[in-house]
Amino acid sequence: MCRLTLLIPLLSLLAACSSDEPQQPTPVNRIDIVTLESTDPVARFILYSPGDRGQKTLIASQPLGEEIDRGARLLIDYDAAVGDTARAEVPIELNGFYVVLTPPVELAPHIVIADLPSGEASIISQWRTGEWINVKLEAAYNGTSRSIGLTADESTLDDATVKCYIYNPGDPVGPNSVGRTAYASFFIGALNLRPDQKVEILVK
Repeated sequence: MCRLTLLIPLLSLLAACSSDEPQQPTPVNRIDIVTLESTDPVARFILYSPGDRGQKTLIASQPLGEEIDRGARLLIDYDAAVGDTARAEVPIELNGFYVVLTPPVELAPHIVIADLPSGEASIISQWRTGEWINVKLEAAYNGTSRSIGLTADESTLDDATVKCYIYNPGDPVGPNSVGRTAYASFFIGALNLRPDQKVEILVK
């Protein structure tokens, strides 16, 4: 993820300068998973609040600089003025981004899930925003492209907690792998969950 350079020398220079003008609050720095709404003339993102508590639009001061399909899920690093964070449309300075994994959620009986190959990953954290459930993983990686699959246990669809399992849809990564941090965001709207239901993601 790219970051702006020369930040520390610039802050040192500002600290050495005296001024009687009121100091502005330090901008808030955040990292969030968002949905890309548009890229032209500047990037616009939809940020869903945890649970079902609505959404905000983040408006960057610049375009993304590369072609990415509208609706893609991105992990973005950005700064925003403290006073703007409560607005429905928040101006931001975009520091960096990358596209996260968004495999579709499949449905399968538990007997089928039991035979799926191991996910070869561990879950660091998971959180729900709107109709998306997001996961931070440490995934096994051997230098070649790999994917992540997610399947929901159809026998739990009426339970208080619907259980979903991460599995590896490709060849085994093998013993000569390293752990790499990865993010995934799964659309769970198609599961037609009740408002009181929760979703738990486990590694197969």
